[in-house]
Amino acid sequence: MESYFSSFKLSKGKNYFLICYSLVSGGKSTFYNYILDFTKKDEFKNNFNVFYVSSDQVRDELAKEFQKKNKELTYQECFDKVGRNTAKEFDKRIKNFVKLSKKDKINLILVDKNFPQGIDKFLNSFVKHEKNNNFVIVFIPKIKNQINLNENHIYYPFSIDYIMQCYLRLKHRKGHENLNGNDQNSRNVYLSFLKLFKGFNFENNIYSEYQYQNNIQLREISFTDEDNNIDFNEVHQNFFKNVLNKIKPFDMNSINNEFKDDINNYLNYVEENYDEKNIFKDTRNKIENEVLDFLKSDLNDNNNNNIENQENQIKIENEEQKLNEVINKFFKAIELKDIKLIDEIFSKNCSLIVFNKEFNGVESIKNDFILEGIAKKYKEIKLNPFDIKTDKLGNQNVFIKLKFKVEGILFENEEKNEFEGFGTYIITLENNEWKLVHIHYSK
Repeated sequence: MESYFSSFKLSKGKNYFLICYSLVSGGKSTFYNYILDFTKKDEFKNNFNVFYVSSDQVRDELAKEFQKKNKELTYQECFDKVGRNTAKEFDKRIKNFVKLSKKDKINLILVDKNFPQGIDKFLNSFVKHEKNNNFVIVFIPKIKNQINLNENHIYYPFSIDYIMQCYLRLKHRKGHENLNGNDQNSRNVYLSFLKLFKGFNFENNIYSEYQYQNNIQLREISFTDEDNNIDFNEVHQNFFKNVLNKIKPFDMNSINNEFKDDINNYLNYVEENYDEKNIFKDTRNKIENEVLDFLKSDLNDNNNNNIENQENQIKIENEEQKLNEVINKFFKAIELKDIKLIDEIFSKNCSLIVFNKEFNGVESIKNDFILEGIAKKYKEIKLNPFDIKTDKLGNQNVFIKLKFKVEGILFENEEKNEFEGFGTYIITLENNEWKLVHIHYSK
């Protein structure tokens, strides 16, 4: 995902940890295999030094070794017992790969883990101690319509297209270490992983894990086709909410027993009511082209791009000015209690979290936050932002992180109310105008 504000080029002598955030059967292996294959070709092999580590493969190896010493146990029982050792061995191999990096190569370390949230903290230790040499590139699904259910503001960072296509891939998959076909274990694990992403936001959650955010970059990959326009109707939504509200991630005992029927009811509904021929799309050509673009476009070339760099600098300055205007207008709306400005700067499907209160939609922000909240509490209020950090995530979305100081006079006793806090913003481009999609304030 191109970033005007925090992008970095691949350079020799540096280490780049590549991580994919996706569901089970979400396209990670295809993506990693393309990188492994392409970097062996003449066009790339002299530039790259590539390592690959898979948590599934490590666990499979350890399970088989464990079974040799415990022949009375089944493979699945051995697989379940080596989980903790798998994490240790996985981290150990990454450390060893870093030691094998070469100064005359671009070092890519492909980190293949189903839910890599824990690995972010581990990789942050590398970035923290050698921030000039270690970088993280996170590849996330290119999503068209993120799931956002109005009830209790339930959202997932995926589209229903993506979720159903991943399930169909799992249903027909063969040759995986432990998840093959449409058996009960595969169904259970698939929905368990999906539940892990409830309320997950790629930009907020991933960036928050890294101390040096200029060393991390997000890029989008077309893991699935997003043009199916699957009918996510009320019946489907009810099935979806019912099963995912009940199950707990990795609580396989309750999933296998207590909630097995709910899981089957949902996935059977999907299979019976949707024609997979109209949903299951092959995007390998898109992924292949995006991997090639990544490997080609990010190679450092000291002999060109001077003019392009100047043009990009102008783009940076223009975009930063427009984004600052959006933030300043929101501060002005608060200070003047002016709800007309809210209509100008917010997207229709927006949300605002202020400490422990949540406001969903433009009308709630105008009425509940501004008129019933700020206007009735503060006689005067001034917001002073500072330490602003901006990351443009692709051509359509921006993540802004800042600190702010509030200086206010309360109506009650005209007392001063001053405090500092943190704010994060997600801004999206709609009809060539930047619009606020989500704001989160905390102390």
